[in-house]
Amino acid sequence: EVFSANEIIYHQGSRGDGFYLLVRGTVGIVINGILIKKIRQGGFFGEISSVADISRTASVVALENVLVLKINNEGFW
Repeated sequence: EVFSANEIIYHQGSRGDGFYLLVRGTVGIVINGILIKKIRQGGFFGEISSVADISRTASVVALENVLVLKINNEGFW
C-alpha cells in the first residue's frame, strides 16, 4: 500500500487488522497526539494488535511518501 506524506495510516484505538512492513519511507508513531518514535525503511509496526488481539496502541502517520507491505491478521498467523 502507498501513503502520502502526512496521511494517517491508522488511528490509536482502532481495531487492528494487520501488521505492516515499511518498504520505503519514514512513519511516525503518535500516542495521545505526541510523536514518540520514527520508524524508517526496513522497520515494522502494527504487530502489537496482531499478536495480542487488542486495539491499536498508537496512531501511525506517514512522515513522507511511504510504501508498506500489509499482512492481514490471518496471514500473520
